[in-house]
Amino acid sequence: MVWSGRCRVTRFKPPVNEASPGFVTLSLPLLELNELFTRRLFWLDATAIWARNACVTAPSDGYAHPDLCVDAVQKKYKGKYTLTCGLPSSSGDLSPVPCHKRAISTMMRASNHLFHLLTLTSLVVAQRMDPNATISSLHNDQGDGVDHYESQDYMPLTVPFVDGHSNSGAPENTSMRRHSNSKVFFYDENHEVVAFIDQAAAQARIFPDYGALKPLTAPADIKGVFVDLEHQGRAFPPDDTRIELVEGSSLLGSEGVLPPTEGYGTVARRWNDAGNTTYLTLGTVRRFVESNSAKIPVCGPGSQASFGVGHENKLVSLSYQWRAAKKACKKRKPLPANKVLEQIDEALEKYRSPCRSVRIKTIDLCMYDSGARYIQPVYRVIAEPFDPSKNSTTSVKQILEYIPFGGDAIEPILPPGQAFSGVDGDEQALQPNTVDISKRSLLNYFDARNSKPRITVGRYVVRNDSDGFVEDARNFWSNLAPSTIYEFVRKGFFWAYPRLYNKDANFFVNDVNVALTEAHGKFHGFTTYDATAAIDFVNIPSDLAPGGFGPISNGGKGQLGYWFIDACEVMPTLTDFEAIKDPNPQGRTFDPWWPVFRGGIHAVLSWRTSALFADNTAASAAQEIALGRPVVQAWLDAAQADPAYRGRPTYVGGGTGLADWPFGEGSCNFQVWAHQGQSQ
Repeated sequence: MVWSGRCRVTRFKPPVNEASPGFVTLSLPLLELNELFTRRLFWLDATAIWARNACVTAPSDGYAHPDLCVDAVQKKYKGKYTLTCGLPSSSGDLSPVPCHKRAISTMMRASNHLFHLLTLTSLVVAQRMDPNATISSLHNDQGDGVDHYESQDYMPLTVPFVDGHSNSGAPENTSMRRHSNSKVFFYDENHEVVAFIDQAAAQARIFPDYGALKPLTAPADIKGVFVDLEHQGRAFPPDDTRIELVEGSSLLGSEGVLPPTEGYGTVARRWNDAGNTTYLTLGTVRRFVESNSAKIPVCGPGSQASFGVGHENKLVSLSYQWRAAKKACKKRKPLPANKVLEQIDEALEKYRSPCRSVRIKTIDLCMYDSGARYIQPVYRVIAEPFDPSKNSTTSVKQILEYIPFGGDAIEPILPPGQAFSGVDGDEQALQPNTVDISKRSLLNYFDARNSKPRITVGRYVVRNDSDGFVEDARNFWSNLAPSTIYEFVRKGFFWAYPRLYNKDANFFVNDVNVALTEAHGKFHGFTTYDATAAIDFVNIPSDLAPGGFGPISNGGKGQLGYWFIDACEVMPTLTDFEAIKDPNPQGRTFDPWWPVFRGGIHAVLSWRTSALFADNTAASAAQEIALGRPVVQAWLDAAQADPAYRGRPTYVGGGTGLADWPFGEGSCNFQVWAHQGQSQ
């Protein structure tokens, strides 16, 4: 017995007899018939539609190959696509028989001409779109190929410009500290970093002071601030690319006060404002190239420019990395569609397992800018993992991959999610044990003499799921570790179980200062075992430890100050519940969190919408925290500036079923919960 993809294949040698064709038996989980069988796949002699997995290889003798692994067989019956199971008749057709509800056993005959027809791999199964048709259409639009571009060396923005706009326009309160010949950091009077510029990397950041932001009294004038950037800052020098200004997301805030201890789950008049207030509006400079009368957006970490406009139309934030680009004199020619699909299949293979497949959601072209020497064409692929045997009610983390256009990459494409890889030397994720964790928590003599503030960090990763969760957790730690301001101490890197958040929380999540949860999610909850809500799901607040988390909990022994829940749709807002016409949107938004904050925790940080494995939000937030940025501000900065979320179409929210901006770019999709009204 062997496992291949998500098919369990029984191997045997078929009888060598012309009258008895070779067969192979598969056991498959229940498929999503309404999705799989209404998609156009491939015809065989106008009678059957076949989909195959990557392990299919053409047999030389016309009989079933030992590595044959077929996902589905169906035929057109009375004008409709219907699932059919059974033995082939003498004509080679399938005789329909009733199919088992939980598994499909199919006997099928292998033939050479079938495999010549089947050029797609498992990517064709249960897709939300037709990958082959999409790629062919992209190739038709770019028939003679796509140019690549060479990046120039100089940095457009200057140190005086960044200095003059840092700290919300109050440079007299800043101090400058040069870390290298090219990198300069700016600090406020509290020694918190407020801006930096790296001329070698052509990068600059101005961090907003979220605690000091005032509500906007009128719509933000993003055009006026853009003109200042373009002319005074010379941020966008003329070159062979094009730019356009787009109004981006807005930072919306709602404020509430904790209700009385008794009846804290009830709805009361405890709101300081009637709805969401706008504190900051983002302007995004979208870069693109024109190719064969089409606009191809620039993607990747190397070209990004977004700025925040606050009260009185002041520039209060900037996320910028930019180099001028010159068109090269050589076009990249597209490969055949089947070759491209093979490349995509190979890139997505690491996300598959015997019980998990991957389906593609979108494929488009973009120009990938790594921030190094070139801007090159790539296929931008958004996919999602799924288990066809289950009807998941969670919002799964999605996958972003960049596939080189026209063959090998001109220069290496940075693996998505690793733009901030940090330091090496991380430990392995372990099974949680309360005895081990108590031994780890002892503070030795040398730690006690350390002059830097000591901050313990715990990481808790969903089991039986993609390695992308582990990578995100590793990148989070590796960017905290190099800090010269704090001493971050690893205190647990564990596979997650519900008990770590409940009966054993005081040995795990509530025994560290900073906790990171990596999982799938849905409204007010997250997974600890794959993407299902049916096994070991954690509901907020009912599945959390009584008394909440933080220094007031556990008889004053609780430790948790900041909880990052890097999972989709865990933190819905008033907007979401109003959109689905919930009769009590305020209560649905805030009530689940009051029990958590009873313990004195400082902040919980998560996502309102969907997230990507390929983002760098947790890692770049950790990098800012290591530099001295306040935790909440670092998370908000990283989320709104992450290049993985730029230029995507709208998506349908899992909790609302309504079209929304992608992955948090339509509004500020992160809620900050402050204990007793403190400003974080």
